[in-house]
Amino acid sequence: MSEEQQSENNAALEMLASQLACPSGGFGIMLAQKMNESNIKMAALVAKALAPKKGDAVLEVGLGNGLLSLPILELIGDKGIFVAVEKSDVMVDEANTLFKKKGYKNAYVKHSEFAKIEVQENTLMGIISANVLYFIDDLKVFVERAYYCLN
Repeated sequence: MSEEQQSENNAALEMLASQLACPSGGFGIMLAQKMNESNIKMAALVAKALAPKKGDAVLEVGLGNGLLSLPILELIGDKGIFVAVEKSDVMVDEANTLFKKKGYKNAYVKHSEFAKIEVQENTLMGIISANVLYFIDDLKVFVERAYYCLN
């Protein structure tokens, strides 16, 4: 492979990594749809393993476009609270649009990072964060905050 080809490959991989970390634009929307296809079974397993009950409060870190969060919303029902933080403004818009379209009035998506939001101690039944941990800058802070928030 020539040096020029290697440089082009590296640039493409850097762009893909950037989009996976924080999807943007039309490519980010398309990438999120592809990620849904490859992660749908995992999302079902996460919902089953977490097993929230009606009325529980759950937080998701990095929900993407929200499609894979629907099983959790079904489980917590309209008395539960679903809060999500997402650092991609495009994904925040996509998720909020989806939840509004589906009639979820108890789903809140905030454009932020987990380390920067206010969450009271012992208020959450569970925290979901799938395919996101490798994009977290400080895992120790992330885990400490998660422990603080869980009841």
